[in-house]
Amino acid sequence: MGAAFATGLSLGGTVGSLTVRSLGSFLTTTATHAVVAPGLLVHATGREQGDPGSPLFEVAMTYMIVAGVMNVLLAFDAWDVAGERKP
Repeated sequence: MGAAFATGLSLGGTVGSLTVRSLGSFLTTTATHAVVAPGLLVHATGREQGDPGSPLFEVAMTYMIVAGVMNVLLAFDAWDVAGERKP
């Protein structure tokens, strides 16, 4: 997760703000914010804005979204194991 988030950030991805313009932008922003610890570090250092005009922006955002979705799935799996519903 952390490697995917760092790769996306280094390629010019953005964490984004929580403004709701459309459902897609809301889901994208929510997914990039799901990587909490690195996201807070990025906000603290002021590197949350990427360059949407960059040719690698879509690839960078894909890495960051995948990192967020993996983090959410890991949290659900940990919750499932803690509830003893899963071996």
